[in-house]
Amino acid sequence: MDEDTRGLKIAVGYSLDWCIAQGVRITPLMAEKAVRFEIKTQDFYNRVLMTWVNDLYTKEVTEAEFVDKMAEVIDQQLTRAWNEGMRANDLDPSEMTEEQFATLQDIIANEYMFVDQFAADIASGNYTLPQLQARAGVWANRYNDVANQAKLETAELKDKYIWVYGDTEHCDTCARLNGLVATAKEWSIAGIKPQSPPNDRLDCGGWRCKCELKPTDKRRSTKVLDTLLTIGAGG
Repeated sequence: MDEDTRGLKIAVGYSLDWCIAQGVRITPLMAEKAVRFEIKTQDFYNRVLMTWVNDLYTKEVTEAEFVDKMAEVIDQQLTRAWNEGMRANDLDPSEMTEEQFATLQDIIANEYMFVDQFAADIASGNYTLPQLQARAGVWANRYNDVANQAKLETAELKDKYIWVYGDTEHCDTCARLNGLVATAKEWSIAGIKPQSPPNDRLDCGGWRCKCELKPTDKRRSTKVLDTLLTIGAGG
């Protein structure tokens, strides 16, 4: 992608953000076009989902239309999240292995399983709009979760990653993990990763977690594998 195209996409994303901040309604068509234009990030994914939740709640779209749009945006945005994770490791997503592609498809298929029920819940009238918007936020949180998974799945085993707080209230587990530096292999052995709800390794369950594993050149934390195994076991 050339710099002019990248800059245009960023400008379009900021323009939509400004419209939302001013109370301008983002229509499903606008959201769809923005997704096709490859605007990404968890915040934008969240806003697209909020738009479609609102429109089904107010009967602007049908359940079937909502399900179709959800399936499309899940596939597009989570694929981009995975690609973002690969690029963080200086890898070309077009060269992902069959095993990596299969992992991504499993992630997407798992998300599809819950779309019909979510649509039915929205249309039922049994939930308030704030409750449904909160659930949409959990869906959108999967963007960063998938990017984190891709970083670990595609990393060299010796690559180092640091646990970094997200902008949210933190549970005790995340507080203990914050700042720890370990190799991709050590994080994998310990089985600890941010988000990934339902996540029995984190006190918060991963539902509201916005922490990340970021590549780093910092020194490995002292006895970090022992520490991770203790934390992962609930110690």
